[in-house]
Formats: sequence, C-alpha cells, structure tokens
Amino acid sequence: MTEVSRGPGAPHSQPGPIATAVRRSPRLALAFAVAAAVALFFAVRLVIGIFSWDPPVDEEIRPWMTVGYIARSWDLDPREIDDLAGLPVPEDRDSAPRPWTLAEVAEERGVAVETIIAAVEAAVAELRAAGRTAGDPGPAAPPAAPPPAEAAPPPAAPAVTPP
Repeated sequence: MTEVSRGPGAPHSQPGPIATAVRRSPRLALAFAVAAAVALFFAVRLVIGIFSWDPPVDEEIRPWMTVGYIARSWDLDPREIDDLAGLPVPEDRDSAPRPWTLAEVAEERGVAVETIIAAVEAAVAELRAAGRTAGDPGPAAPPAAPPPAEAAPPPAAPAVTPP
C-alpha cells in the first residue's frame, strides 16, 4: 500500500510555532497582540498626520515665532514683513546663522517682546490691507518712458531739372 502524505490541514499535523506559543503562554500572546494593535494604531495616525499636515493659517503671533514662520502662516513675503516692522534681515546678522525668534530680536534690542510683536502685527495688517500675498511681485512700477523715437531721415531734396 502506498503512503499518502498529509498536508498542513490533515488531522494529525503538527501545530505551527505561533499556535504553540499561544498554547504555552496565552497571556504573553494576548499582551503581544494588544501591543501590536496599539503600535499599528499609532503608526496609522503618524502616516495620516504626515500626509495631511498643514501649518496653521493666520496663527496668532507669539514670541517663539520667526518672521519666516509668520510669513508662511499668513501667506506673506517675509522680507516685506522685515522691512515694514523694521527688523533686520536674517542674512545681515553676524551672531546667529539662523533666523531669530521675535523674543531674540527683542532681547537684542533691549525692548519688550510685545513691542516687536506689535510692530510685526502692524506690518501683517498693512500687507493684508494692501491685498499682498507671498507670490505678489509688489506694487506695480510706473510704466517706463517710451524709448526715444528714431530721428526720421531728412526729406529728400526736390529734383531740379536743368533749363
């Protein structure tokens, strides 16, 4: 008689390693399953958060913010905010290679941070009132003067016929 091989679904097959582990310590297996479910939950939240993150829009201006952060939040040009608020441009600062927070600017100037925040808020309000956004090239320059017209050639002398 020929021997028939039994597959994994056969009645007398050996249990797999997971089934064996569950039978040996069901509490440990349950703890592992709960931990895996919690990890999966947070992994999904992380991925969703990464793909759906948008910076806050029109966020209240606070001391920890840089002008660049404020400009992105309010959709404005950071250099225009610097100009209107009287703040130094980041490239002009020798002591720090990164943009300063409003609190750092206030400390450097020896004024209250509320003074700097008020200047930035006034600049933001002025730019918003003018309808400016980060992509605007600025106020239109006056039209350039037309180029000087080329001098017309002198009229040709009338032809003189001999008598």
